[in-house]
Amino acid sequence: MEQIKTGILGAGSRKNTCGKLAESLADRLADDIYGIVPQEPYTPGGLNYNDGSSRSTAEMDDASCRLAIVGIWIEMPAL
Repeated sequence: MEQIKTGILGAGSRKNTCGKLAESLADRLADDIYGIVPQEPYTPGGLNYNDGSSRSTAEMDDASCRLAIVGIWIEMPAL
């Protein structure tokens, strides 16, 4: 019997690590996958989860610091 997909999956992925996982999950669970595009692109330093003052750490710790979204795209683009 064919599986009926009934959902959508949203993901953001700077280095495409989460993007690959999102694609795999969407293949099994969702009709569409939407990528999240931040208004201000991440820098390598901003993604340093070991730095307590990095952007990624601030976004995890404080909801008011979460990224602004400038757009979405359907399907993960090749990086």
